[in-house]
Amino acid sequence: MVFTDLADSTALKTERGDVAAGELMARHRDHVTRLAGDCGGRIIDWAGDGCFLTFDTSSAGVLFGLKLQETHHWESALPKVRVGVHMGEVTEKPFDGGVRVEGLIVDLTARISGLAAPGQVLISGAVQQKRSPTSHGRPPISRSNSARGSGGGRMRWASRFVGKPTACIR
Repeated sequence: MVFTDLADSTALKTERGDVAAGELMARHRDHVTRLAGDCGGRIIDWAGDGCFLTFDTSSAGVLFGLKLQETHHWESALPKVRVGVHMGEVTEKPFDGGVRVEGLIVDLTARISGLAAPGQVLISGAVQQKRSPTSHGRPPISRSNSARGSGGGRMRWASRFVGKPTACIR
């Protein structure tokens, strides 16, 4: 499961105006839609400049996040994007001709996305445990962090930055 959020979109609208910012946001939405299809994802909902997506596998969600970051990296007019990836069981309910996805995992994924830095793909420990330490030819993690999660527990993650956007793993 993936949440995305454009960084500093309010400042973008203030600086460039609603029309110019709207054009950039439309390009971002086009990229999200295309990459979701390429990676086997399903867009569940849009809220402002943020998107909620599901994937059949967590690795597909991570791949989507990396491709989205790469797209924003090479298309420098686009604002940076935060991406959070988590996995777990959810409930799906029919809603307004589509589907509503609910559950604690959805809330946690949104929170992980909120913790991501602009230009970062932040993945949960559950997602990291599903991938090998050398996935995608990347070395193991270099730094760990934690934050207070829902219910008072600690959420742990780690990050590694190498020049351009990279996955962040626990």
